[in-house]
Amino acid sequence: FSNRSAAHAKVKQFELALSDGRKASRLREDWPKAHSRIGLALFGLEDFEEALKSFEKVLELDPNDKLARESITKCTKCIERQRQDAAAGKHSFRKRKTSSGRDGGGDASGGNQSRTGDLRVKKRMLSFEEEDE
Repeated sequence: FSNRSAAHAKVKQFELALSDGRKASRLREDWPKAHSRIGLALFGLEDFEEALKSFEKVLELDPNDKLARESITKCTKCIERQRQDAAAGKHSFRKRKTSSGRDGGGDASGGNQSRTGDLRVKKRMLSFEEEDE
């Protein structure tokens, strides 16, 4: 389920990635990578607060996970940006279609392939394009 979650995330099917990430987590609750897959899917869905919780769980299970620390920083910045934009009454993320065909925000892309390639892929996953203000 973990690898399939990564494959779904890579093609921006974040709902399916989330479902498979959660299945992987249920099979092995103490596996940091499963929680990382969930966090990446939630980030792609722009549910930054829940993504943050998933990445914090990764750190709880593996305190040395550098990628989880970077993801937490990115989520925190996105949460703050959403709050600022909401207070200003504007949207900072470009609209895109989710795999279900609904409008969703953001332009996150990528996924996870292997532990050695995680940093490069996660950085791509956590990157997003902002509209010019």
